[in-house]
Amino acid sequence: MNKLFKNIFYLISIGVSVVISIAILFASKGNQPKFVSAGLIIMYVLMALGLLVTLVLALKGMIDKPKSAVMTLVGLGVLGILILVGYLFDDHAVPMSYTKYGVTSPEMSGLIGGSLIATWIIMGLAILLTLYAAVVDFVKKM
Repeated sequence: MNKLFKNIFYLISIGVSVVISIAILFASKGNQPKFVSAGLIIMYVLMALGLLVTLVLALKGMIDKPKSAVMTLVGLGVLGILILVGYLFDDHAVPMSYTKYGVTSPEMSGLIGGSLIATWIIMGLAILLTLYAAVVDFVKKM
């Protein structure tokens, strides 16, 4: 019964998110800014709730299994290092297109560019690890 309730909850949550996203998309094309603003606020609230639940469950997991806490902290450290590497590789230029969004300092531009570079590094590593796992699995089956 518990698993059924959890699956129903997930389906309802995903369904509500999809419906709100589609409504925002159509409202933005129909020049209805009030609905778009309300929809975005709802999406931000849902995202904040999801983040809060994720943090609470992660902390609960760390308390229940202290060894997993060490791995979580190592993962956060690696993520921080990747963001730092991305920040150092960014040129810190402030394009004119950034200024209309309030980005005027090279430091803020560096944070944005560094985050993008870190995302690309993580995506590249994920693709490489996926390919590596597929090749190793294929070789083991031979």
